[in-house]
Amino acid sequence: MKQTLMFPLVAFCATSLIVPGNKTRSKPIQAATPSAKTKSAPSPSVETTALLKEMLLDYRRYAETLWHPAPADTMPGMGYWGSGKSDGGNEGIRAIANTALVYALLSREGDRAFAVAERVEPALRYATAIHNTGAMKGTDDKKWGDSWQSAMWAGNLGVAAYLVWDQIKPETRAVVERVVAAEADRFTALPPPKMSPGDTKAEENAWNLTVASAALLLMPRHAHAGNWQQTVLRYGFNTMPTEADSRSAAVMDGKPIRDWVTTVQINPDYTLENHGTFHPVYAMVAPVTLAQAAVTYKMTGRPIPDALKFNTIKGWEMLRYIAQSDGEWLYPQGLDWDLHDYEHIHYWTMLGTLYRDPVASLLEQRTAQYARHRQILNGNGSFVGPSGSLGFAREAVQAERVAFALLMHQQFGAPPKATIADFTAMTARLEPVRAFVPSGFVVHRAERGLLSFSWKHHLMGLAAPQSETHLDAPYVTTPYLQSLVGSFTLAGQTPQEANR
Repeated sequence: MKQTLMFPLVAFCATSLIVPGNKTRSKPIQAATPSAKTKSAPSPSVETTALLKEMLLDYRRYAETLWHPAPADTMPGMGYWGSGKSDGGNEGIRAIANTALVYALLSREGDRAFAVAERVEPALRYATAIHNTGAMKGTDDKKWGDSWQSAMWAGNLGVAAYLVWDQIKPETRAVVERVVAAEADRFTALPPPKMSPGDTKAEENAWNLTVASAALLLMPRHAHAGNWQQTVLRYGFNTMPTEADSRSAAVMDGKPIRDWVTTVQINPDYTLENHGTFHPVYAMVAPVTLAQAAVTYKMTGRPIPDALKFNTIKGWEMLRYIAQSDGEWLYPQGLDWDLHDYEHIHYWTMLGTLYRDPVASLLEQRTAQYARHRQILNGNGSFVGPSGSLGFAREAVQAERVAFALLMHQQFGAPPKATIADFTAMTARLEPVRAFVPSGFVVHRAERGLLSFSWKHHLMGLAAPQSETHLDAPYVTTPYLQSLVGSFTLAGQTPQEANR
């Protein structure tokens, strides 16, 4: 199929952007900070960290509508946001932990609208009480822990507690340490899982190590600290390894890479597939989750391990082919999460602060302003609003990412100054047409916009006008699985395969 499709793909990409049409503006509009009443383009002069904090403060307004004190007779001094379920997937403990992180960070920043004893501590006590190591159950009459995502939830509970450690009671500190240690100990002898076709384990291996990094943050002199450090290294090197890394003799964190790597999670060209498709969201969330763990190392002044940076820049060298100047991605094979939710904001922050990339600095500025604008339009402090697919769960994930973006600024330092010239220079160095054969798509970057064509997973073409020409109106395209090329069946495909 590669031989029969490749020429039409290149021809498609080479001709689609030269169709006659109206001329577009050659320079971006520059205007003030977006408000609910005006459309405006991002201005690099706006202080990004101030916007991040504004977003967290407004999110707290939304979260307050979801706060519930636990029954005083059975759970005195406890409370939660949302449903209070222990086994609620993204909406249960994960949302509680993420929201506790926001409240704790705002408190550490000096905002005293809510005392730690009124929200953070009751949430920590509730979440730890209904863990497998606790004595109680959640509102769904279940406990949580030792499950697919629970390491990530426990890790964020640990970071939240650390931020207000001097404001919580010794008994609360003890139960947080108990839960974090129990979840971290799970991975001491557990090998990192390997990917299966269309289902990388990159993001899972990254989030599983965050509880070990949180354990080291809270308990650096614990008897298991050495084991937790090894977990961070093993799972870090197995977050984004290629097949070639399993043979590499280069030394990192004291050993040859080949001695660390026991899995393959990404393709040789650093594309990554999840949910049965090439998925930019997971390609960015895996390395940035490693950076969230790096934040905890920086908080205590310890050196950041090589494992927490492994292949991050190589992944960015791939993703820049689908990066647009407004900070959004092109989605060559569609998107099954919410569009324009800006959940990748902390990816730009990571590249700008930890890796000193000026292009990422510019894209972070723009993404932050769009995200804040959308939040203002929602009117209630939510980030995604009623169009979101997961309700409170979606909002809490975004809140976590904004919180870590602010922490990255604080721990890694301010990013370099940047202008559109930096983005232009970066894209000028890219190949005009680049085929990513393992994942089955091709991208063409041209002056008037971006084009892609996918022949694997989803048969589709996608065109996005150059976003620099419409910064004041960013919502112009939507990935559509049958766009441009329509729908047809390839020889040998079943009807079910054709509709995928």
